[in-house]
Amino acid sequence: MIINRYFGQEILKSSIGITGILVVIFMGHGCMRYLSSAVNGHAVAGYIFQMIGLEIPQLLGLMLPLGVFLGVFTVLAKMCSENELIIWMGAGISKRRILRHCLVYATIISLLVAYLTLWLGPKNIASLRQLRNQATTEIMLQMLVPGQFNTIDRGKKVIYVKDISKDSTVAKNIFIAEQSTVKGKPDKNWKVLTATSGAIATDVVTEQKYVVLKKGYRYSGKPGKNDFRSIQFGKYTTLLPEVADNDRTSIQGIPTKELLQSDKKDKNIYLAELHWRVAQPVSILILVFLAVACVSIKPRAGQFSRIIPVILLYIGYVNLLLVGRNAIRVGYVSPYIGLWWVHISFLLISLFIFKYTSIRSLFKRRSNK
Repeated sequence: MIINRYFGQEILKSSIGITGILVVIFMGHGCMRYLSSAVNGHAVAGYIFQMIGLEIPQLLGLMLPLGVFLGVFTVLAKMCSENELIIWMGAGISKRRILRHCLVYATIISLLVAYLTLWLGPKNIASLRQLRNQATTEIMLQMLVPGQFNTIDRGKKVIYVKDISKDSTVAKNIFIAEQSTVKGKPDKNWKVLTATSGAIATDVVTEQKYVVLKKGYRYSGKPGKNDFRSIQFGKYTTLLPEVADNDRTSIQGIPTKELLQSDKKDKNIYLAELHWRVAQPVSILILVFLAVACVSIKPRAGQFSRIIPVILLYIGYVNLLLVGRNAIRVGYVSPYIGLWWVHISFLLISLFIFKYTSIRSLFKRRSNK
């Protein structure tokens, strides 16, 4: 019991330390990215820490497998170089018992990562997207200067308001000129809106923000041509532009249950994301097995020379998972096979290394006799 407690404490401290360093590094990178966006006027400074906080669960889900893997390996490598493992084995503690203890520890961490990747992470990504849209709306309002023409969205939209209320909810004498887009690309057509007043409202169901214009005109056509169309309206509503997320970011915010209820068109894309989320907790168990197996490949080597082949194995494992995910998305690999072929391959590699080192140590003992 004393040895197990000591062993568990050492692995826990090492894993937390390494994971903490990795999380701080990536959080620092994210903070710099958001600060740069705030300086350029693409983000509100007050939302930066909220956005970073919402990204932490997903970041932990990605960093914990690597942190636990390196934590287990560094502790065992240190014990091996200081002959502690030899003393333990001489006292009757086999390598299998060490592996069993490590897997119990890995199972607990794996359940935590499953909670982060399957439930909390997607929920926070969806909240992050809403927060970005809210920040985009506030930036748009902050950039509006009464009595001046305000250019936004890289010159694709020009807004003029004569006056804005003190609470920034109602504007008067509004002029909006917006360049049309076709399949995401700018078009030569423009849309012009004029209204006596306008306000920003929020849909109760979808929580999307939109502009409500009252008593005005809508013009659409190509500048320099005489084919402009004019429409008079008493009330006109248009959605505010949302944050342009790529396919990967939008899928990350989908709840895990909905990934199983996807349409036939997006079935492979959704199931690829599902397999990726499941792969993170599963990888912890395999990586810990690999760490225990690799620790005695070179018993007399230094800690740094030991860790190089282990890191290469980890890189190969992660790269194969990424390749497998993309293969599922495009249909090269069946979603029913998923990423399990990668997990099974590295499980067999770990088993081979574990058996190889055990057999080699057995022959060395017999030759010494």
